Amino acid sequence: MIEKLKDGIFRIKIPFDKIYTSSFVLVEENDAVIYDFGSNCSDAEKYIIPELNALNVTVKYLALSHDHGDHSGGIDAMMAKYPDARVISMKGKWGEPTNDGDVLLNRFKVVHLKGHSDDGMAILDMRTNTLLSGDTLQLWGVDRYKTYFTEYTPYIEALEKVKALCVDSIIASHEYEPCGAIAEGEEQISVFLDECKRAADYREKQEK
Repeated sequence: MIEKLKDGIFRIKIPFDKIYTSSFVLVEENDAVIYDFGSNCSDAEKYIIPELNALNVTVKYLALSHDHGDHSGGIDAMMAKYPDARVISMKGKWGEPTNDGDVLLNRFKVVHLKGHSDDGMAILDMRTNTLLSGDTLQLWGVDRYKTYFTEYTPYIEALEKVKALCVDSIIASHEYEPCGAIAEGEEQISVFLDECKRAADYREKQEK
């Protein structure tokens, strides 16, 4: 089922293991960016495409937050269904590479956030000042999937970059512990980012 989170921002929760992963539909007028595609083609065909048909939007972009299976697995089905859509990712493994600061549909800005992965792509909705963070901000993880980053320093730099954006809302792809998927307002966002830093520091210490 699709849910409206903000003006022009919709979320589709897709079952994954004992939790869920998200596909976001970002709409400007009748055009849409689809941000992430579930774990496999069946996810895309069962959960995403029917909701897009009901919304009756024109899919202009297929945007991949990063190349991990629970986000990229349904991309082949999406590409087959929407052959005219531009496929974009930070590294260009899928479709064409995009750059930090690129703007989609005159509204949605690409934000490159390294750490969890080198190709982490968040999207900033400039109208509602909302950051769709994908997996780039992980708090303490979710269920058996604990905080993961390829490198500590880029992850911390990503947190500082988000702080500098001064966003009004953060929406992550999973219900990360202990703050969940959504942080609204200065106080919640400050707690959210501080918990990300604490979790990263803890993991880095454990690794040494």
